[in-house]
Amino acid sequence: MPYGVIMLERLKTIIENNHKHVLFIIIAVTLMFSMFVPAVEFRTKIEDFYPENDATRADATIEAHFGKDPLLQYVYVTPNGDDPNLPDGTVLSLPALQEEYNITQQLRALPGVIGTISVAEYFNDYLTLNEDFSTENGSIFENTNWSVLKEFILDLSSVNSQEQFFYLQEILIHHDWDVFPLIDRDMAPEADATLIIVEINASLNTEDRKELANEIRQTVQDMPLQYVETEQAGADLMAYQVDEVSNQTMMFLAVGIIGLITIILYLSFRKWSYVFLPLLTILVATIWTLGTMVLIGLEFTALHVAVLPLLIGLGIDDAVHVSRRYQEELRKCEYPTLSMAITMKSIGTAIFLTSVTTIIAFLSNGFSGVKPVKDFGIVCAIGIAYAFILTVTFYIAMRFWLDKRGGDKIMCDINDEGPYMDVVISSMATTIDSHPKAVIIFVTVITLLSLFGATQVRTEFDVAEFLPEDLPSLETADNLETSFKGGSYTTAYILYQGDDLATVQAMDALDSTTTNARDDEYIVKIRVASISVGGGLKDVHQITTPLTVIGKAIDNNETLADEFNFTNVKVDGALRDKWVPKHEASDEDILGIFNYLYDNTTETDPISGDTYGGLMRSVVHRNEDGQYNALLIKMFVRAKSSEESRTVYEEIQDDIVKFPGSKTSTTGTVILLIQTVDSIQNSQIRSTIVAIFFAAVILCFIYRDVQLGIISIIPVGLNVAWILGSMAFVSYIHDLLANAGMFNPVPTLSLNVLTVTVTSLSIGLGIDYAIHVVQRFRENLTEEFMSVQDAIHNTLEHTGSALFISAVTTVAGFGVLIFAPMPLIKMFGIITAASIVFSLLSTTILLPILLVYWAKHHGHFQLTGRFKKDLGKLKPGTDGK
Repeated sequence: MPYGVIMLERLKTIIENNHKHVLFIIIAVTLMFSMFVPAVEFRTKIEDFYPENDATRADATIEAHFGKDPLLQYVYVTPNGDDPNLPDGTVLSLPALQEEYNITQQLRALPGVIGTISVAEYFNDYLTLNEDFSTENGSIFENTNWSVLKEFILDLSSVNSQEQFFYLQEILIHHDWDVFPLIDRDMAPEADATLIIVEINASLNTEDRKELANEIRQTVQDMPLQYVETEQAGADLMAYQVDEVSNQTMMFLAVGIIGLITIILYLSFRKWSYVFLPLLTILVATIWTLGTMVLIGLEFTALHVAVLPLLIGLGIDDAVHVSRRYQEELRKCEYPTLSMAITMKSIGTAIFLTSVTTIIAFLSNGFSGVKPVKDFGIVCAIGIAYAFILTVTFYIAMRFWLDKRGGDKIMCDINDEGPYMDVVISSMATTIDSHPKAVIIFVTVITLLSLFGATQVRTEFDVAEFLPEDLPSLETADNLETSFKGGSYTTAYILYQGDDLATVQAMDALDSTTTNARDDEYIVKIRVASISVGGGLKDVHQITTPLTVIGKAIDNNETLADEFNFTNVKVDGALRDKWVPKHEASDEDILGIFNYLYDNTTETDPISGDTYGGLMRSVVHRNEDGQYNALLIKMFVRAKSSEESRTVYEEIQDDIVKFPGSKTSTTGTVILLIQTVDSIQNSQIRSTIVAIFFAAVILCFIYRDVQLGIISIIPVGLNVAWILGSMAFVSYIHDLLANAGMFNPVPTLSLNVLTVTVTSLSIGLGIDYAIHVVQRFRENLTEEFMSVQDAIHNTLEHTGSALFISAVTTVAGFGVLIFAPMPLIKMFGIITAASIVFSLLSTTILLPILLVYWAKHHGHFQLTGRFKKDLGKLKPGTDGK
């Protein structure tokens, strides 16, 4: 007898004799864990999803050397359409600009806000520099008119001023509007929308930034605005709302799942004790799991919303199987003690093995490069372990307490005919028995198609998936992306590191790299009026390097070109000509201009307050020894999808020109997005292989039979293939309907930070179901001395019905996720429910056939029906007996 069975039987005896003490201890432990449950709080950090690799290390280096660029929150401003008597109906009317300016001033006063960018602020700040417009009280919009303002703005002669104005117009004004038609100075400016960009101090910790983002939203909402309306969007605001929605979703799911499972359990067992005791067991397991998370310091992210349905759906399986076998024995009019002894001997080993293999499957997520996915696997493994422990202690103790209150009397719990489901499963067994080859052929074809589809599954990572689709901030974010060039900017970085980078070779590499980048598809280009390259309109690439700072300085003081050996080069499509080192320039020249600019306090623009030193330090780092050991290229890019982000990443990689003595790295949000997507794909492959391998090793060891261990794993591989193939098929139908412009209720399914765990979940479920079938089949053969035919029928009739009840309760648990407001959770619910169905089908349809073939090759030849005919052909000279 296996050692595990002996231990479980001893445990059963201890619980039988001391069930009240066991209950007391478990209740005490539960009360202890419950003290920590109130500390459960969702704290989603988007940066936690980034994998640990060269890109994240480069990002940390940039933060240390250059500081973090401000994080942005957007205030989307439109005219107030409620009052038709309001003037102009444009966000550029003087009353509207006055309110927009007031918004910027109130937001600037918030601690943690380091600046704002808006057209209203730009107009006000530039005009106040002119004595004819300056005022001591409020903004100048109170004391002027548009004809005067427009004349003044268009007559600005400063290169920086005109460049900044056109830049702001391109970024902050709805792209369908030409605000200042240069051919008609008398035309009033109009625009139906504008942006106010709020700059948030990136050095604040995540929680403070999220609170500030919400405070910004609330501040604007509380303002008495008459001429404009506002909406807001931003990464930190979304993260704040993710946490809010996560808490709401958790409560919604808890109520829905418990309600559905209560109904299913009652319909299955027809006795309330078989409903409440499993639910109470899993409730205790949940409390223990949440308390453990708090104790070991695991942070709760939006991914952990799925922990509750996982614990309920999977953890309750153990109690269902124990209840089902216990009732089966009671049906024989046995004593509760004897019935539980038989149950533990039969089911105990199975639920122990299923728990171990499921824990391994979830722990395989530890190979993920995404920290929240690792934590999610750890939490689920802990929960499954607690569910098993509590099933074989708490649940059994409660059963003894209820069933032995009047003594250990003979009980006939259920009529002799058994549940209706047993009859259905038995009929299914007969059908399978009659057509084994047809089943194998059908399964093979479906699996091959699924394997092809698995290669087409998309992998994505988007914070918007954590939020309800109808959330106002998401709609606002979509408006920003489609209506404003500034609404979907992000920054990509190329970081050069080395011992001494103040060299001509380094400058040539920077110049070649930026020249290569001018052909990139998603580098932001802004059409502006050219100042020094022949006039007209030019597309300016938004790229900043040490050379652009040097060029700005030389434009304002051309004596620097001769002093440090720089020359002017004509560039088609650039706002200005560029300045690069001459052929005869030396490393001393580069070091000289670096030193000249690095601490230079001369202002480059009176409004922004930028200095040459500040601009230089934003792209050049000097260490304590006075050596310039890091150079930075900043690129504004515009990418709306994972596919576009990958194109950005690949183009930037191709653009880079390296030189000896330097190391180059790429990073930035758009790069980290692709790194996360790649990490998701790689971790799925690794975790799947690891989970299947270790599960197979354990089963082969436990069964002492390699063939049987491998047979038990086969349904697992099928589950993984089927679920990935189904995801590709559903997404294909979605795209087909979308492209045809038809009504499209079909979701698009992809691999993301949560659904990537479905493969490990499929492995855990597939192994669970297979173990229960294999254990009962072996028991029927070796202990009940049944023929192979009777053994497989008995296995499906009894274990199959228990698996069906278990599957239905689990599907119900995950099915509730379909109604969750978060697309990520909804997608996870659909995919997991499908995985459970596939696990049940592969275990109850294909596995019995494989077990019969296995039994034939191990000397169990008592076959009847079609199996007898088919298998007799495999071994000449046998009569099938």
